[in-house]
Amino acid sequence: MSDTPDPNDAAGGSERAADRPSERPGRDKRRGGHVALLAIAAVFSVLCAAVAASYTTINHLAGKIQRIPNVFRGLNQTARPVMPAASRHSMTLLLTSSGVSSAVLGQSSDGMSPTGLVMLVHLNASQHSGAVVSIPANALVAIPGHGAAEIGNTPVLGGPTLLIKTVEMLTDVRIDHYAVLDFAHTISLIDALGGVNVEVPRQITTGGVTFHPGLNHLDGATALDYVLQPTGADAGEEGRALRQKSLTRAIVDKIGRQDLLRHPVEFYRILNAFTQALSVDSNLTNDELRTLMLQLRTLTGRNGTFVTAPTRTFTAPGDSHVVVLARPASAQLWSAIRSDSVAAYARAHPATVTPVAPH
Repeated sequence: MSDTPDPNDAAGGSERAADRPSERPGRDKRRGGHVALLAIAAVFSVLCAAVAASYTTINHLAGKIQRIPNVFRGLNQTARPVMPAASRHSMTLLLTSSGVSSAVLGQSSDGMSPTGLVMLVHLNASQHSGAVVSIPANALVAIPGHGAAEIGNTPVLGGPTLLIKTVEMLTDVRIDHYAVLDFAHTISLIDALGGVNVEVPRQITTGGVTFHPGLNHLDGATALDYVLQPTGADAGEEGRALRQKSLTRAIVDKIGRQDLLRHPVEFYRILNAFTQALSVDSNLTNDELRTLMLQLRTLTGRNGTFVTAPTRTFTAPGDSHVVVLARPASAQLWSAIRSDSVAAYARAHPATVTPVAPH
């Protein structure tokens, strides 16, 4: 028997009890997914406010959002999933991110670098409810033509097209649109907001800048220092991911306290910064983008369901940890997306519900 667990089946490998939770993804992974979702919800909430305020303004700014060309061109259209008749008019957007570290290192932000965010934003056929389903980026899955690998590395192997193909093959859910949130460009957003406050649990130092325990006020430059290169116990990818979550939460909190429509100059500056942070597939027209923004507002209220695909963690040779999607619960989740019934799935699998990010 192979020592490598089957990425589509949690039965392989030797599971260690401490690493388990059968249908409970790691707390930080679930929390991080929801923080990212809140950031996206904030983006679309602000854009929707613009729709109400000025059609001309939103049309101008929507035109500034970067389009990613040829995302769907390389897919075999006859082999792609077909949604059931009852949910044929639903819509699913695949949302990913390009990290701040990739931009600083000079890597591409066009989807060719690894992503820490793989999220299905699904609007039910009724257009009045929907769900956001996060797939942990470190989950081992079958990637067409490349074997088993972490799903977050798929863009490196074949760009957005391969990621879409991988997700469709994994879930049997048709992807209608694709979007990327560029974390690096949120730095200009922080400056547009006049800075944000973050809680730092312990003193960290980077590039001559020291962040003290407790509340710290960050502008764009210090936010970059805060996220990227601390030393000591907080160094490494895990610490960086936690700081990105903290910073994203601070941005969302700051936006939530703004009465943007009463300050049109500030409103335009913040909205303009948002448009620089978001890229969408070139098939998405400005009119469709406006419609999508309005529909996505339903996800921020009681009609939205937020879940994270359940995973299991195994100990592989060399004491390395391998994360795979837990079956049959993950297969049931994909089926729930196809049938517009993720809310019912969440009630049956409460451990998969993404918790609200703490304040």
